[in-house]
Amino acid sequence: MMLPRDIKTPRLVLRDVCDADLGHILPWLNDKALMRYSSQRFKAHTLDTQRRYLDGFIGAPDYYVAAMDGSTLVGTATLYVDMNERLGHLGLLVGVAGQRYGEEIYRGLIGFAFDTLNLRKVTDGTLAIHRGQRRILESLGFSLEGILVDHYLVDGAPVDVMLYGLHGSRWTSWATMILESVP
Repeated sequence: MMLPRDIKTPRLVLRDVCDADLGHILPWLNDKALMRYSSQRFKAHTLDTQRRYLDGFIGAPDYYVAAMDGSTLVGTATLYVDMNERLGHLGLLVGVAGQRYGEEIYRGLIGFAFDTLNLRKVTDGTLAIHRGQRRILESLGFSLEGILVDHYLVDGAPVDVMLYGLHGSRWTSWATMILESVP
């Protein structure tokens, strides 16, 4: 589905991913170190597979967004939506490390999920050893809701999957944060 408008955060603009972005995203998806904790690590990505993935959002209730810092693509995120249950499930790919873009991308997309789509809950899952993703989720107020023990193999070793959820009633939007910071 197409965003009704771009989502603006303090540093970023989140907009729909377009065909021109795929050439920038493709090297990230094929970077074994970057994809180490992702299920994408087992796939060989091409421009054709990426176009098919992008086309899958046409007519679907889901969103695939590009995170832009000025004219630089720094990451992507997905929001898979179930409007019957008013649920969303997130996915994140940050291609530029060390700038804390992940938290900002998620904050913008979660705000859209709650404030615009009126979802009641968003979820995400990550490997227990993926400390960066866990830090992002916990800093945004997500609660650990479950653990899938020894669920995936990373470098041949079993790893737990941590399942997180955030209810809309616990969400603090950008607007609220800004207002609360004004004396």
